[in-house]
Amino acid sequence: MVSARPVYLRPDVRAEPLFNRWYAWPYLIPPVTASLYVAHSHLPILRSYLADPAAHVTAAARREGGLGRPIVGYLSERVAEMQELLRDTLTGQARLLTLAADIVALDELLQRRGRGGSLDALYREVPPTLRGHVELVYDLRSRPSVRLIEGLLYRGDLYQRQHQRIGLAVMRSDDRLGALATPRLPGNDELQLPLAFDHPAVDALFQMRLTPRPLGALLEQMALPAAATAGLDRLFTDAAPPPTPRFAGPGARVRYFGHACVLIESARTAILVDPIVSYRYPTDLPRFDLCDLPARIDYVLLTHSHEDHTHLETLLQLRSRIGTVVVPKNSGGSLHDPSLRLLLQAMGFGSVVEVDELDEIATADGSIQVLPFLGEHGDLGVRSKCAYLVRAAGPSILLVADSNNVDPTLYERLHGWTGDVDVLFVGMECEGSPLTALYGAMLHPPLEPWQERERRFAGSDCERAWDLVERFRCKRAFVYALGQEPWLFYVMSLVYTPDSLPIVESDRFVARCRAHGIESERLFGQKELVLPAPATSQEKPW
Repeated sequence: MVSARPVYLRPDVRAEPLFNRWYAWPYLIPPVTASLYVAHSHLPILRSYLADPAAHVTAAARREGGLGRPIVGYLSERVAEMQELLRDTLTGQARLLTLAADIVALDELLQRRGRGGSLDALYREVPPTLRGHVELVYDLRSRPSVRLIEGLLYRGDLYQRQHQRIGLAVMRSDDRLGALATPRLPGNDELQLPLAFDHPAVDALFQMRLTPRPLGALLEQMALPAAATAGLDRLFTDAAPPPTPRFAGPGARVRYFGHACVLIESARTAILVDPIVSYRYPTDLPRFDLCDLPARIDYVLLTHSHEDHTHLETLLQLRSRIGTVVVPKNSGGSLHDPSLRLLLQAMGFGSVVEVDELDEIATADGSIQVLPFLGEHGDLGVRSKCAYLVRAAGPSILLVADSNNVDPTLYERLHGWTGDVDVLFVGMECEGSPLTALYGAMLHPPLEPWQERERRFAGSDCERAWDLVERFRCKRAFVYALGQEPWLFYVMSLVYTPDSLPIVESDRFVARCRAHGIESERLFGQKELVLPAPATSQEKPW
């Protein structure tokens, strides 16, 4: 019998969102992109493992898997379970596999028949899964393409909520299976709850991080068979988490939570940027974790849809605490640039606001200005990306994420709108993974080797980052978003040495800033800044 006493969800319990037993990241939510990753990534990885499981086990033991490398991360053979997952995928995902084949077929049809004349007759030849979901169009050079009617794709059987799960397990160290190349097989002390991401019980579960509730009430709300929740009680505790009071001083407090996650608090507003947050468990590396976040977060700002910036695992756990999620507007129906607004709304997020470049949001004691974001996406025409300038009770904080300052004139023009900046956070992963690491499943035809070498996810180097400091006359400048924290290895797969280009360039940048009297640091683990309110307020009269 389940006890009626109120309990808390333990702070060391991780909660991974899963789709068809794979770690869910933004491109596994929209039906069209999900279909391509199931067909062109998941199936090849499963078949590769089953063809030579020992090779995967050996490579995993050597930690040879990296971003985009299809190395399954299990340290022992799990052939029977992988065979079962392959069979389940071929049957349970048959609709998405057909959709993936139809996307390729439609593209080939357009390239073959779209020669500059009317496309009307081709609508009769659109494959059935795509019919009624697309518009056939030309660009101004009469090159044919497809515009997806994206919102409609979530309203039929192509959006498969029944294959969504929440995987719960106790974290004992920073080690985790890689996010993109390793399916989450049942067992190994992990409990996989068959709950869709928008199920009300998901919020109820994560609210128990802060507010106790009888476990029986949660189980009743889940309405799952007893076998599906066996062992759930071990993930809860009677111990209350430590209180986390909101910042109440003048000015603003800025906390770095690792990678590109920054919390900006004033007495009246809490703003969290690109949340990807550690759990609380024994560790020798100090860090802020989920327990250090305020109970109420007024705004979450997402800079772009890569999995280390739009981290669904963290976002789902914070959903009930968030007032508004702010996301960049996408390019309107393109295959490679799905709408962040639509995918978050499909997952159950309520207030999602889409912003365009140079939009501005007034907050209780400041503003959020939306700036353009160049580079990082291997020259794909991705519009769902932006930087943010946050003003909080006076101080101004510019967060440019992985922006690559390829055209300094842009920021020269923007400075006239933004004015000077107190604090800059700039990503300097200036080597970058190749485009195919994330987008390979969507590229048709594949890139040529020379294209693969040139088109990378590259951020600013020292010279380009320094140009930002000069143009915005920054008083402090911090390098972030390098993915060095060990608890992020499962997402980033990055191992730097002192000779790695991002380390060399960021060392040069920090030294140059300090030589000019500008406080600077390459951030790692955690950092806290308290920024005083200006002696004479420069805030706008909202």
